[in-house]
Amino acid sequence: MEDISVVDAALLWKLIKVVTHETCHVFGLAHCGTFSCLMNNSCSSEEALSQPLTLCPICMRKIQRACSKWGQDKFPFQVKTHLASLAQYLRTVMLPLMGSNDEMTNTRVHNTLQWIDRVLNFI
Repeated sequence: MEDISVVDAALLWKLIKVVTHETCHVFGLAHCGTFSCLMNNSCSSEEALSQPLTLCPICMRKIQRACSKWGQDKFPFQVKTHLASLAQYLRTVMLPLMGSNDEMTNTRVHNTLQWIDRVLNFI
């Protein structure tokens, strides 16, 4: 273990993945084995980082249901709004931080953005 001296895209990517995954556990989601999903179980940090930043459709619906228990609206968690916000975050925060020194993070961020764009066009 060493102290963090700089916050770069790779570190931020890892932080986002861990915090999002663990927050989903707080909302009652267990590990997912159905699709490639943020909630897939992992046995190593490399395996965890190779999984997507996004939830599969089943886990996304579970989050919708969990959030509906606190509001009047049946589905206060809107998938389209969530994905659009995630894409905006990746474009405005992650892309400017990325340099050419971490090709793996660059690829993961760009692949995530492409996937989100395809889903938003579909829905």
